[in-house]
Order: sequence, then C-alpha cells, then structure tokens
Amino acid sequence: EISACLVGSEMCIRDRHIINKRSSHLTDFVNTYRKLTELPLPKKEQINLTALISQTLALYQSKFNELNIDVQFDHSENHLLLLDQHQIEQVFINLFSNSLHALQNVSEPRIKIELTKDKHRTQVMISDNGIGIPKDLHDKIFIPYFTTRKTGSGIGLTLTKSIMEAHGGGIHLKRDTTETSFVLAFMHAYSYPL
Repeated sequence: EISACLVGSEMCIRDRHIINKRSSHLTDFVNTYRKLTELPLPKKEQINLTALISQTLALYQSKFNELNIDVQFDHSENHLLLLDQHQIEQVFINLFSNSLHALQNVSEPRIKIELTKDKHRTQVMISDNGIGIPKDLHDKIFIPYFTTRKTGSGIGLTLTKSIMEAHGGGIHLKRDTTETSFVLAFMHAYSYPL
C-alpha cells in the first residue's frame, strides 16, 4: 500500500510515478473524448480556402524545412466558401500532422495539396509519399481511438470526419494511388457563398 511506504523510498517513488502517469493518461483521455463529443456547430463565414491552407502550411514551415519536405501547392486561385475557419483549420492541422509523421524517415519526402472545383463541390486532396496506411487498416482509420502510433490519441481523423460532415461535406482515403491521399469534399449547397 502506498501509504505504508517510507517517504523517499524507491518503491514509494515508483508507485507515485505510476499513479501520476495513469492520472495523466486518464486526463488526456477525458480531454480528447470531450473534444470529440462536444464539437460545436460550425460558425460559418466566407473564407478563402486557398489562404487558409497557406496559413496552416506556414505553421509547419520550420518542420518542413527541417525534414527537407517538398510541399507542392498552387495557391494562385482563390476558393471562397462558407466555413468555420477554426474547425477547418483543425482539419488541415490533423492531416498535415499525419503527413509529417508518415514522412519521418522517407528519402525525398513530399506533400502535395490540390484544389479542384466543379459545379457541385470544391475538393482538396492532400497526398504524401510517406510510409502509407496498410490496406487492412483502411476501414479502421476513422474509428474513434484507433491509432497505429504509440503516442497517438486516435481522434484526429475521427474529429476531421465529424467536422467535414458538420459542414455538409466529407473525407475519404483515396485507394487507387501509390501515395496516401485524403480527399476533402465541400459541397456547394452547404458551403458556397450566396
């Protein structure tokens, strides 16, 4: 019993360390669970999606430079949509973070962002040439708390999917490519400025 241990004894210190570590993990779990279950409704305003992607990429610029990642993004055309800026920024943060993790030990690492538009939707495809997602895990990646990382919470893609659905859109993993590619679809009926 912890109360019976002598102050400063090795066993007492180890027991306190275990309790602190478990408490920290429980707190992290509760915080991630709240983030997932308490997603507020989007507060939509007209946003330049191209500029938002550029601003989010800028947050990672030093890491891209450090890992010598070639980021390919044509930001010459503006795409104006009705979006919750903070929520969609979180979507890009989640996807860029995943790409960074996948590119850790890759020679000639690359992230490519492509924006396309038709009369029904605007799509953003984010691809990287990292370690990839094994085919047997493709159907699990959007399940809450599923992760392949030791330090992952397993809510990044689940939260991303929830945010996209709250915007009347969606996200899917493109399966017919050698790279890992996620496609975000913003339906114009829900997000196009009037």
